[in-house]
Amino acid sequence: MHLGMGVQIRVLGPVELWRDAQRIVLAGHRMRGLVALLGAHSGYLTRDTLVSYLWDDPPRTAVQQLYNCVSALRSQLGRHGWRICREGGGYRIEAGPETSDLAFFRRLLDQARASQGAEAIGQYERALALWRGPALADLGGERFARLATGLDELRLTATEEYAELLVRAGEPCRMVADLAMLVQEHPVRERLARCYMLALHGSGRTADALDAFRRLRSRLVSEYGIEPGAGVTSAHLDILRG
Repeated sequence: MHLGMGVQIRVLGPVELWRDAQRIVLAGHRMRGLVALLGAHSGYLTRDTLVSYLWDDPPRTAVQQLYNCVSALRSQLGRHGWRICREGGGYRIEAGPETSDLAFFRRLLDQARASQGAEAIGQYERALALWRGPALADLGGERFARLATGLDELRLTATEEYAELLVRAGEPCRMVADLAMLVQEHPVRERLARCYMLALHGSGRTADALDAFRRLRSRLVSEYGIEPGAGVTSAHLDILRG
């Protein structure tokens, strides 16, 4: 989904930098990492944090290399109306509000949670449409992986909320296929399993819904020695009662 005119950082998928409809080439892993970090943290990060993300084992020249990377990015973005400013012990991008797809996603998600019915459904759909794949998909490193995991968790929570809303609105069929894939990826996530069960049941596939619960329970018991929680168990009983 297009975020609008101007410069945009995109981190909800592979890292990209755009000016209107033109993609700006980012040379090298550290340049992409720098752009991703500034976009994922509302445009500001300290120098020490940037170094810790961009190098697993920072060399003695890391600060100078970071300065060179920032200078190169500043030169490139200056042609497109952006500024990278030193602030305290770090850097900030000045490019106006919501210049990252993450910021836009968070705003749409807040609006969806504050809305009801068709309006909320529409806001969730707009928010989830911003995703192009796993967050920061082309960046490696342990710290980037943790950051990506947190962003992907935000997406998954929004998907669960959207699915629950569709079930309440009497439109469960719209999410069954997507939920099936997500349950395969997250087989012991109980809220997700509950959404999938209710969507199946609401689509007339009660036997499949009950089978989904049995698979979840079997996995939880065999791998963790625990029974399903109250939320998914209650949904299972409701389905049994019709």
